[in-house]
Amino acid sequence: EYKGFRIIPAPFRVGSQFQTAGAIEKDTADGVKRHEFIRADTYNTMDDAISFTTSKAKQMINLQGDRIFG
Repeated sequence: EYKGFRIIPAPFRVGSQFQTAGAIEKDTADGVKRHEFIRADTYNTMDDAISFTTSKAKQMINLQGDRIFG
């Protein structure tokens, strides 16, 4: 949970690296809103990819807020 949003890291393996990917969700009066994202960044370990995915999601929330779902 971050500022009323749920961050769901979901990096995936590409060769020997892990691709940055995840989703941001928020419960609203209209139901759950979801924004999925994939970034070009790759990391050697799943833990590093999860950490970056989480920080990237926080940055997106800080910059866009609810507009992320538009």
